Amino acid sequence: MIYFFNIKHYIDTLLKKPKALKNSYALKQAPEILQTIYTKYFSTKPREFLHFLMDTDAFNDDLYELGIEMGVIKKSKYRRTIEYLNRKDYSDIDKTSIKQLAYASNVFGQEGVSDE
Repeated sequence: MIYFFNIKHYIDTLLKKPKALKNSYALKQAPEILQTIYTKYFSTKPREFLHFLMDTDAFNDDLYELGIEMGVIKKSKYRRTIEYLNRKDYSDIDKTSIKQLAYASNVFGQEGVSDE
């Protein structure tokens, strides 16, 4: 059986003993961006990191944007945005790829992709 510890559920408990955060499974299983932010900015201030998690609402925000804001990730002009990924004006290559994926999905009896 595999267990997953979500750091969000342990914030109140860790605030009682913030030094336990450093070796906690909750931090080790947190998204890499949050681990990097902790290591880079809060390794000697675990209580502040826990308050940071609560104050920034890091679990509802886009972690990529949070990483850029904190300077952990460099912004790329090539990053695919949600708007780009949800677009409907596909190129010929995109249309051909979608048809091939739909065919392969059909052959293997899997739920197919849609070109709508």
